[in-house]
Amino acid sequence: MTNFDSLEAGMLFTALIVLCCYFTLTFFEYLRKDDERIIKQSKIGAVICIALALIIAIIF
Repeated sequence: MTNFDSLEAGMLFTALIVLCCYFTLTFFEYLRKDDERIIKQSKIGAVICIALALIIAIIF
């Protein structure tokens, strides 16, 4: 992979959006169960994934 073209950027963007949705759903699941540690981890994971996806979309 010498050249990072738009197809690879699109695939990475899609994977990060899916991960963001997963972390968001996990956040809501554990919000009902009052598990503070996993709530915080899920929130951080969702924010990182959406931030990376948006940065990749802006750059490529």
